[in-house]
Amino acid sequence: MIYADNNATGRRILNYVPELALLEVVQQGDMAEYVNPNADRGPVGRELKRALATLEGINDDQIVIDGSGLNRLKLLPNLYGAKSVVTIANDFPGYKAAATSCNLPHHEIPCGIWEPRLREDEAVKVVAALDRPIVFLSMPVTNPGQTVVGLDVAHAILQANPRAFVIIDSAYRRDNVLSEDYVRFALQHERVLYMNVAAKDLGSCGARASWMIGTKEMLDPIRQDVCPYPVSMHAARFLAKLAAKSHLVDKIHAVQRAAVDVYRDWLPSTGLKYKTGAGPWVLVHIGPDVSSVVKDLEESQGILVQDQAGKATDLTGWIRISANVPCDAVKVAAALSERMLAMKVA
Repeated sequence: MIYADNNATGRRILNYVPELALLEVVQQGDMAEYVNPNADRGPVGRELKRALATLEGINDDQIVIDGSGLNRLKLLPNLYGAKSVVTIANDFPGYKAAATSCNLPHHEIPCGIWEPRLREDEAVKVVAALDRPIVFLSMPVTNPGQTVVGLDVAHAILQANPRAFVIIDSAYRRDNVLSEDYVRFALQHERVLYMNVAAKDLGSCGARASWMIGTKEMLDPIRQDVCPYPVSMHAARFLAKLAAKSHLVDKIHAVQRAAVDVYRDWLPSTGLKYKTGAGPWVLVHIGPDVSSVVKDLEESQGILVQDQAGKATDLTGWIRISANVPCDAVKVAAALSERMLAMKVA
């Protein structure tokens, strides 16, 4: 199978970065033992916390490690006593789940799918009058629209509402040349939390690990809530080694960017409407037959892509194709070209 539906590198990343296989070491007894990276408990937990803190350029007491990032997002509104949830229109649908989970009103900052950059005045209009809102911002780009979101928006929100909380989700930070320091921003503002996930930042979806950085006031509620053993022993061993090897992390993202380039080189020749950006995926317009195309790709080719209907405004008839590795991207492009040609002939 080619999983081009979830912005993951996929297991064929080992063909391009074989060193990763050497990091997946399991020791006898691992499945019979806990690891807690948030406490000074055992060498594996300490190694993971130190490696992630070093990766982010912070002290050990400025980070909290958890399991699934999406599960943590759903809990944040209640932890901070938020009274409403604010998200960017056409951004990651998972943020809205925080409002549903916490039974809170949900508001959206207007942002058309084709907007190149989120405007701070649009954010202020929505947030300024709300009582204790929590605002989720994807940086540097929204998913799937790839609209650029900068720290100017976060700063404007904090200025406009002294009771607002800002959550910076920087899962795709490595897919862009960063000119802004999200971590420093979070450490300098008491109402800001920086989040990241191993799935995207370290190309390690199977680890199911995330980490949060912020001031003591922002981290203490999470410390009191996080489970004592949030990460598996196997994941902790792997991530501790990988996070300490920045050259391997860079190679993972270079491979993924090369896969995106396969689509960027191919799409202009197809005659299809499409959209690309800094994130590791492309949007492609298929039209009214999108459901049958998605189904056929899975059943006949073993390729999964994501139908965007119901996920973002103005994207009915579109698919999102995640860029994993170049050899997979070549197969996806060929399969989609063949399917679209068959539709034209018919």
